[in-house]
Amino acid sequence: MSLQKNNCLHVIKLLNLHDNERIPHRFLLIKCKVEGGAGNSCVNKVISLFLDNKLQSQLSADCDSRKFKFLLDLGAENRRCEIRLEYCNAKLELCINYEQKQSAYSIQPLIIIAKDEHEDIDKEKVTKYREIIDMNLLLIQSVYAEKLNERSMGRLCFHLRDKCLVFNSRLTKEEIWKLNENELWSSIAKELLQSEWGNQLNVKFVAFISCSKYLGNEVLKSQNFSYENIRKHMLGHVACGTGGLALFSSSYFYAWPNEFTNILESFNDKRKIDLGKQPDDSNYRKTYGGVYASSLGAVCHEIGHIFDLGHDLEGVMGSNFDYINHVFVVHKTTEHLPRRVVMEIKSKGNPVAKQRFTQLKKTPAEGFLNSYREQKENDSFYFSANSAIILCHHPWLKCDEDDLIDNNDFLVDFSKDDCIIRSHKYPIKLIEIRTNSNSLITHWFELQKTKEEQAVLQYDVSKYRKQLENECHLFVMSIKGHSKKIWL
Repeated sequence: MSLQKNNCLHVIKLLNLHDNERIPHRFLLIKCKVEGGAGNSCVNKVISLFLDNKLQSQLSADCDSRKFKFLLDLGAENRRCEIRLEYCNAKLELCINYEQKQSAYSIQPLIIIAKDEHEDIDKEKVTKYREIIDMNLLLIQSVYAEKLNERSMGRLCFHLRDKCLVFNSRLTKEEIWKLNENELWSSIAKELLQSEWGNQLNVKFVAFISCSKYLGNEVLKSQNFSYENIRKHMLGHVACGTGGLALFSSSYFYAWPNEFTNILESFNDKRKIDLGKQPDDSNYRKTYGGVYASSLGAVCHEIGHIFDLGHDLEGVMGSNFDYINHVFVVHKTTEHLPRRVVMEIKSKGNPVAKQRFTQLKKTPAEGFLNSYREQKENDSFYFSANSAIILCHHPWLKCDEDDLIDNNDFLVDFSKDDCIIRSHKYPIKLIEIRTNSNSLITHWFELQKTKEEQAVLQYDVSKYRKQLENECHLFVMSIKGHSKKIWL
């Protein structure tokens, strides 16, 4: 409820919350703007936030446009919070119910330690890395909830099983440094399958390599500071998500905060990168804040892959994951960054995990205008409609109970003769046609938009026969959240 005194004409308008809303994630974003003119006795002020508990908060503001974003840490315990916002003489009060996400499906964060890293390991470094991982996965958890809520899907997010744990690899540092991205993912995935977690099908992992190494001196000698050359001089570097594992290096942790109070400061950090000491993955922003935004966005993107998302042309699963900073920071001007084009090289080994790299491509003036509009309307960081549908039906985000979904119970046939997809038991919710080379969605179909509509157990895709014959596969999701990939 918005309250006013005297002749103040301001109104505080909430953009992403409502009174008595249930919040399942620890970090809460509050977006608001102030509307209306000033009264005779009105003096403009920066908006203030008052809480009934001693909770931490940060503010990003644009006083000219009177747009504000608060980031709150709701703490480790469930609670009911009373919140009051004040701007000049205008007030707005609301309550939220913080009830942490609980699910039979969970994400377990890991820091991967090399076999010979124990003797000279810096315990303080590992402790800091674990803090960085834990805090930033909570931030990504809130991003998923916020972005699905923008799509009117509700505040769906994943459940974090435990704080970051140490996983001791059988690989030495030298062995890790010699492996390419695909080989490193496959090796760590194999070790996890052979560990105590190997038979826990309801646990997925987000892991970071501790001993990642950057050959900055070699980059300086070459005087080639391109993104591609920097990547060539990174050892133990990986950013790959598929199946039950999203694996990354710790190469960019120099720009990541490990304390909540430093999040917005880190996104706004304009310090220039010393390319002789630190690798740059900022999409050519070349600042600490740019590295934090791009690398954190990449983690958000790869986590999407372990939730069965394919590649889109735009959005989180496309070329826009660099803009995660705009989710939390009020941006006064647009950022025009090169478009990322995600590609895959077929490997001779594991066909599931393909080696990936990213190219950057300049966009024409029309692309700049589209980017500007996106940033004005939705922060340029969003899940496409088809990706949002998958996420809101996916057991890792949807399920709050103990019932597990067995994908083996989802029997789906595809006939190349008539090009009809048939489900034997569960109604089909969504079908995507994806390319084999880079899992890019070329067409998608939502078959049952509401519960009242007739259940669909088969669908004719013969219209796309030629495309299906050109190295494509099908992704099929049931109304219950089962999923299957059909390789043609």
